Amino acid sequence: MGTEWMVVAILPDGMDGDDICNAAEPVFDLIIADLSPWAPEAFISQFNAAAPGTVLHAPEDFRIVLAASADIAEKSAGAFNPLHRCMPNGPKVGACLKAIQRDDALIQSGGVMLDLSAAAKGYAVDCLSEALQQIGVPSFLAEIGGEFVGHGLKPDGTPWWIDLEPPTAASGRWRVALSTGALATSGMYHDEGHLRLGENGGDDIRPLASVSVLAENCMLADAWATALYVSGARHLELADAHGVAAVFQYADGSSSGSAALELYLD
Repeated sequence: MGTEWMVVAILPDGMDGDDICNAAEPVFDLIIADLSPWAPEAFISQFNAAAPGTVLHAPEDFRIVLAASADIAEKSAGAFNPLHRCMPNGPKVGACLKAIQRDDALIQSGGVMLDLSAAAKGYAVDCLSEALQQIGVPSFLAEIGGEFVGHGLKPDGTPWWIDLEPPTAASGRWRVALSTGALATSGMYHDEGHLRLGENGGDDIRPLASVSVLAENCMLADAWATALYVSGARHLELADAHGVAAVFQYADGSSSGSAALELYLD
């Protein structure tokens, strides 16, 4: 996935870091094989290169991420757009994504190019979390490229706390708690190739530096962080309309939060 991963965990007796790696690496291999647009042999690359009218059986991981992407594209009126290259923006995005799906198959209607990276990395963190739970890790913080899932409590009974990176040295600090949820951030701190920065509405009096979203799983947090970041002046209205817990940090050092955020705060 072109990034790094990390797990901080409370391990049961007899378990060590090798067990974590052995659980994680097959998960990553499978996700890359289904969802990496940089891997020519990946399913998504095969679909993008397919001739018009081609019907391909879509693996389960791909169907899960595509369905979530189509849903958020529709809810965000196309602000979240995993269609790549000269594909429609706006409300037509969700309809286009749903039109290429048929049961467990995908239909290449001609020239449709998908890039699900804005949800796939979050989904990978969810799968890593599930793999850790399956081998019996009771409490952990799992992270891939700045997207997090927290599970369980630390021995002192506290959750996993995460301090959000501020846009300026003078900015206030936000701290969020993770014990059964996920956190993802989109913004200008790092190179995020999936962001279409031109859509980050220039009508906002305070340009967004970043959006951090907390959700029940990291796939949703990842996708909503992207959707809200590129939605410009609609970001707070959109978050509140769909009950999304979000922290908005602005380039001038100020910040705000959506109505659903209160549950996660210190």
